Amino acid sequence: MSILSSLFSGISGLNAHGNAISVIGNNISNVNTVGFKASRATFADTLSQALSGGGIRVGRGVQLSSVNPIFEQGSFETTSSPTDMAIDGGGYFVAKNSDGTFYTRAGQFSLDKSGKLATPDGLVAQGFLFDSAGTEAGTTSDIVLSSKTSAPKTTSKVTITALLDAGASITTFNATTPATTSNFSSTITAYDSLGKAHTVNLYFSKTSATAWGWHALVDGGEITGGTAGTNVEAGTGTLTFTTAGALSAETTSLSDFDFKDAAQNQVLTFDYGTSVTEGGSGLTGTTQFSGTSSIITQQQDGYGVGTLSSLETNQEGIISGRYSNG
Repeated sequence: MSILSSLFSGISGLNAHGNAISVIGNNISNVNTVGFKASRATFADTLSQALSGGGIRVGRGVQLSSVNPIFEQGSFETTSSPTDMAIDGGGYFVAKNSDGTFYTRAGQFSLDKSGKLATPDGLVAQGFLFDSAGTEAGTTSDIVLSSKTSAPKTTSKVTITALLDAGASITTFNATTPATTSNFSSTITAYDSLGKAHTVNLYFSKTSATAWGWHALVDGGEITGGTAGTNVEAGTGTLTFTTAGALSAETTSLSDFDFKDAAQNQVLTFDYGTSVTEGGSGLTGTTQFSGTSSIITQQQDGYGVGTLSSLETNQEGIISGRYSNG
């Protein structure tokens, strides 16, 4: 073996290990690259040289045999972006562009100007749509999270559970001066067909030892044909109780909410609980007992127009959008 061959063997070692250090350096430099897979360098012996006499073989040095990616599960990192995702286990995200279909473990997605879920390179993530029953519908397609609005819902029912004071004095209600001619009041919000919110003031006046009247008033400025600053009585009814304080019966004599610019003759059903007349105990809703009048629970079934306010992805990879109107 010549001196030059000896030098070549040493140089091959420097070259091979230099390349290996480059692989290590690349791994280190990508420590914060999302979805990056580290690589491992492997070495191989260079073909040996046979010397005459006795089959003596002398190695010719070393070479870099291969650089192989290490496909192991990486660590997870919490981010503030709801579109960032990670796969726990096997599998890839599927993304497309005009050049074809690509697969990646990097889940650093964001919404592009078209509302599509895309990678930093502009590849659009692919997924299945789900129908209202939670079943996959159709084939894979671009995941589009557009800012479509959620239509409003007209209020049709108001459910109230209240305690009315059995010791309250009997009053004669006057819609012109409701604050001084009622025993108790509350406020609710009702939505018209356009999703506009309206304030409805509820007044309760005791009419006998076991009966109360309720009155739903709206400012005339919000009612078709009304005058701003003047109350319009859009709903009225009565509540009667047993001597034990249970709700015996409830009636509605008027419910006509003609909000301006919206669908007219909007009817609001006021539900104060299941009365004895309706087959209930009369004790699960509004009752009359000795004590300060108060609202226990109060809700209505309408809402205004909604916009997409947040996104979340569950452990099964299902992306759900939450709208501002619930």
